[in-house]
Amino acid sequence: MIAVTNRQRLHMPMTEWAKCILDGGVDLIQLREKDLSEAELRPIAMELLAVLDSPRRLQINGLPELAKELECGLHVPEAMAAIDEPPHPFSRSVHSAQSIATSMNPDFLIAGHLFSTPSKAGLPARGLSWLQSVVQRAPVPVVAIGGIGVSNASSAIRAGAAGIAVISALTDVIDPYLSAQDLRDVLDREWMQR
Repeated sequence: MIAVTNRQRLHMPMTEWAKCILDGGVDLIQLREKDLSEAELRPIAMELLAVLDSPRRLQINGLPELAKELECGLHVPEAMAAIDEPPHPFSRSVHSAQSIATSMNPDFLIAGHLFSTPSKAGLPARGLSWLQSVVQRAPVPVVAIGGIGVSNASSAIRAGAAGIAVISALTDVIDPYLSAQDLRDVLDREWMQR
């Protein structure tokens, strides 16, 4: 389970939020604050790294040089050019089954948006059959993103996703620990039945 940040939607400092969600069962935090420059993002990333037990539990979104500098993971948008020797864990967004082919060799793909989500307001959700087609074509595990919460996380796993990435399910909540724990319980139940 990946938690994608949005500091403007948090009800507590980001480091406190990070501790809560990691204790609740999140595997990886993707630092995605697109309105910040690399210089502005660096201290936030360093604060997060200070509370993580491993730099491999943090990914920087879209800034390969910063990820290399901090020796943490990297996530890149679908349209980003190939990167030589990306840091790991390394992932890439995909928004169509046709865009899977890449020479970047990511560890996993993040496919979305699966369901309606405030992050993609006005854009139609791609749905479960779309996710299945991406999973069938992908040479690496696929993590689903977009409008995923406790009520529909199981359907993403049943459609073949190796995991989920969430924003609002863990940022727009008063108790992120309990929300992470609830999502983790759903995922664990689904994986036991696979």
